[in-house]
Amino acid sequence: METKLKTKPKKPHLGRNVSRIRQFRGIKQYALAVDLGMTQQQLSDLEKQEEIPDDLLEQIADKLGVAVDTVKNFDEKAVIYNINHYNDIHDNTYQAGSASISYNEPSERITDLYERLLDLLELEKSKLKKN
Repeated sequence: METKLKTKPKKPHLGRNVSRIRQFRGIKQYALAVDLGMTQQQLSDLEKQEEIPDDLLEQIADKLGVAVDTVKNFDEKAVIYNINHYNDIHDNTYQAGSASISYNEPSERITDLYERLLDLLELEKSKLKKN
């Protein structure tokens, strides 16, 4: 005879989800607290709570730039999986006309764009000097 254990669906810890999403988005606790009109300590206490009232959860989700359902159904393992497998799906290649530029790091792309901007500024300066 087989015995099946009945398990309740695991209820999300909304405070922990808020904390994780905030961290993944690179938002400091103090900054989010100020946006919500509370102190950092109040937000810290809130992030320890398993449940958060719906109206407050809506405000938090809005400030984090995510949907309320994202907070309620947040799965850290899925996020980490997606981050680790992002390069398998996206090849970080930028097509410029017939040339193809491949960036290994976002900082390389920023540097390239910055150098292009400097070149354009120099070109504009030379045009102004001629006039």
